[in-house]
Amino acid sequence: MNDIWNVILYKLNGNTLISSENNPTESGRYLCTCVQMWQGEEQKRYLQVMEYDANKHHWHDCGNESGISHNILAWTDKIIPCDFTDFDYVAGGCFVERT
Repeated sequence: MNDIWNVILYKLNGNTLISSENNPTESGRYLCTCVQMWQGEEQKRYLQVMEYDANKHHWHDCGNESGISHNILAWTDKIIPCDFTDFDYVAGGCFVERT
C-alpha cells in the first residue's frame, strides 16, 4: 500500500504549522484520501479529487485556487482521475447524447 499512497501530514512546532515535504513535484489533479472531523472526532473517510500547485506548494479544491474544503491525508499519482467532460448529469446519473 505504501507504493500507492503518499501521506502528507502536517506538523505543529510551537505556533508554526510545518508543511509536509511529501507533496507532488508537478501541478495537477490528484486522487486523495480525506477525513472529516467534528469536535475532535473522526466522522468519515472518503476519496476526493484535489488540485496541487507545485509553484505555490499549495493544495486546493478543483477550480478554486483560494479554497480548501477537505482535510487531505494522502495523495496518489497511481490512479489518474477521469477527465471526460462531454456528459449531462440528470437525476443521479451521467449521460451521453447519442447522435
